[in-house]
Amino acid sequence: MTHKVTISRGAESTAPAARKHFQELLSRYSNVHIVNLLSQKDTSGEYPLSEAYRQCVARMSDIASQLSITCFDFHAIVKRDNYERVGVIFFLPGRGENRPDKILTSAPSKLSELISQIALPLDDQSHLLLDGQSGNIILTQSGIMRTNCLDCLDRTNVVQTSIARFVLERQLEAWGLVPSAFEKDNFLNAYNNLWADNGDWLSKIYAGTGALKSSYTRKGKQTVFGFLDDAAKSVNRFYINNFQDKGRQEAIDLLLGKFSNRDSILLRNPLHEAVAKDMEARLSEYSSTSRITMFLGTYNVNGKLHKGESLDSWLRTNKATSPQLYAIGIQELIELTAGQYISTDTDKLRLFWEGTLMRAINAQGGGSYVLVRSLHLVALGLFIFVRADCVTMLRKVESSTKKTGLGGMAANKGGIGISLNVNDTTIALVTAHLAAGSKAVYDRNDDYRTISEGLNFRGMRLMDHE
Repeated sequence: MTHKVTISRGAESTAPAARKHFQELLSRYSNVHIVNLLSQKDTSGEYPLSEAYRQCVARMSDIASQLSITCFDFHAIVKRDNYERVGVIFFLPGRGENRPDKILTSAPSKLSELISQIALPLDDQSHLLLDGQSGNIILTQSGIMRTNCLDCLDRTNVVQTSIARFVLERQLEAWGLVPSAFEKDNFLNAYNNLWADNGDWLSKIYAGTGALKSSYTRKGKQTVFGFLDDAAKSVNRFYINNFQDKGRQEAIDLLLGKFSNRDSILLRNPLHEAVAKDMEARLSEYSSTSRITMFLGTYNVNGKLHKGESLDSWLRTNKATSPQLYAIGIQELIELTAGQYISTDTDKLRLFWEGTLMRAINAQGGGSYVLVRSLHLVALGLFIFVRADCVTMLRKVESSTKKTGLGGMAANKGGIGISLNVNDTTIALVTAHLAAGSKAVYDRNDDYRTISEGLNFRGMRLMDHE
């Protein structure tokens, strides 16, 4: 089973969050080496995410000396369950008994760069070593390895197990602890079981089943039983994802007070009420207000593509200052016929309009704009752009969709919304396509009520926004 990843937010609008994340890691650990296990094949569903991640890291040139990345296509290199080949990224040629000659000779030459990229940073990051008698620090760890795959479960656990073993062996060597063959077997058995149990429990919390590839983690090799076990877990995950997850999520939302169409319970606390009242009275001492300008536009394109016509008369604001935000809703991205519904690649169509609108907005000369979020529901599209100097104003960007066609089963009619915080003010932007016809007034009103009540953003209803 493959995963098709859709990236609906622009690189520039996600850059501040990514930068903040890595700056926090660097402030704590000094150096970070990223091991990206996503697919590197341009035909893979994971490739857009992998490439976006790599480009995001590459743009952080000011912290490049502390941040590095290795893209290791786990599935491409570990073919036919040959997990032993994972070890090639942790050993350098010429390290005596640590050199896995059989693996290196069978591995493709493209792995030579990966070998140096992973093994050298691990050696450079070192590990903590104390003098047991004096308590003096002999060595300190100077960085971490940040490992990821798509859901950071199975592939990540396999590679992190190998990384931890590599460093642990270095620590034992530094302490002068060289176990006998019997002790080594017992130690590796306990070590592998510890990591396999860790992977299983994390996976059960997240996916409802034990981790895939746990047979390799536990035994150090993939067996026929392990292959069958992985197949059974994959089938079980498919069933859980499609038939059980919705009920679980609803139960969690209900327990957290975030279930849609439910009001929060207000627990009276005189002390909190007094503090809140005093803070409200002194609001001007710790907050400020500012005006923002937004351009809101909507267009029913009747299933037609933009063919180079000027959008200037529509998008130009004729104001002294350009808007901080552009919100564009488009209806009937495709013709509302059964054939178009089946044959049209709506993801490509969304990207087409995304690029068209961004070029037209940037051509206004009012500054550079970047994509915040784009969203589509078959023939409906909503596109949010922000002026580049205002990117840091936006937080908590979320989306929601609601079908109204054929009693809520079809997406030929409906509404889509994007919720975001501009500084500390919550804003919801919605575009909709309601029932057509001069006699369908009741149906349109009903569609409006359905959309208004059905668009929910992590517990916030549409009317909860400021």
